[in-house]
Amino acid sequence: MRQEKIYEQLSAIAPTVMSETIGESWLKNYQFYGEVLGPGDKAEANVAALEARAKALATAIGDGVNEQISSVRFSPSRTGLYFRGSFPGVVLDLVGFKRPPAQDHLETFTEVQKERIPEMAGDRIFYFSSDNDNSEDKANLDEWLADPLWLNLEAVKAGKAQRVGELAWNAGGGIYCAYMMLDDLADIYGVTLPPLAQ
Repeated sequence: MRQEKIYEQLSAIAPTVMSETIGESWLKNYQFYGEVLGPGDKAEANVAALEARAKALATAIGDGVNEQISSVRFSPSRTGLYFRGSFPGVVLDLVGFKRPPAQDHLETFTEVQKERIPEMAGDRIFYFSSDNDNSEDKANLDEWLADPLWLNLEAVKAGKAQRVGELAWNAGGGIYCAYMMLDDLADIYGVTLPPLAQ
């Protein structure tokens, strides 16, 4: 999806394996890389451990997992609603969170303009923007967060719209970032997870 055009260059450096898609398939891709590179059993065990930790988080949160979680990315180039097929969507699914009807789709995301801010509604809204907070990104984020439609969302009025790190919630897109997401969710819901095994 991203590096296919330079496959020949990459494979001249070292044997190169690519998956076809990203987003919803990231956990399957992780296991695929494990199988191809050798430690397939370890990759499978790592996925099982992640799933177990997500279930432990769900148990700790209790009824909170019935909340509809909205996931939004703000960027000067495009602002999007992130669906169940996105990286954060897969992790939220592992925990068992519900999604608002406008985001309960298996696609990755859809680009939106300000008139579609009402589709960002949820019991909680987790939003992310570039972590570097350069002037363009910050001005864009501030503009969206000052929009009357945003300010009128129930989650915003209730103080349940929270910025989260883009690295963990979007850009990283791998198993370590999934663990970071689970830790963020534990902090947000005020619950404690057992220490990770070393």
